[in-house]
Amino acid sequence: MIDLMRYTAWLAVLMLLQIILLDQMALLGLISPYIYVFALVILPVGLPAWLYMTIAFGYGLTYDAFTANWGYHALACTLLAYIRPAWVRWFLLKSRYDDPGSIRLNSLGWARFLTYASPLIGVHQFSLYFLESLSFTEIHWILLRSLAGVFIVLLCSLGLYATLYGSATRQNN
Repeated sequence: MIDLMRYTAWLAVLMLLQIILLDQMALLGLISPYIYVFALVILPVGLPAWLYMTIAFGYGLTYDAFTANWGYHALACTLLAYIRPAWVRWFLLKSRYDDPGSIRLNSLGWARFLTYASPLIGVHQFSLYFLESLSFTEIHWILLRSLAGVFIVLLCSLGLYATLYGSATRQNN
């Protein structure tokens, strides 16, 4: 029950931060730090695929409702949710991770967590920027924006995560 409340809080907080604060800034006029995606990456692994895809679609559609991009974010989030179960199976097999119920930064460590999260965020970023341009002639710009977007999203999200959970673990010790 506490985990459900924590993940729901993450979904809400990251969406609010995205809408209220981060949508107002774009780095170099090209890249927005879409940190709301981080909440989808850290959701529990044990969720049924249909439920995870429904949550991702609803989450993306909620963001689309506050912007003029009807469907872009919903589709990108749903694609992330579609790919995630296969990626998690492969990741768990390759990394020999002991706790398949949840994938957390504090139990994985920074390097393994980045290995897990980067491709998922990359799928979201690439699909989002590709949908915006709908052209293969700009594929170099799409790839460049996607890579920069992954870096920005991870930097912002992990900074926020470390700030919130780092202070909680320091208080507990």
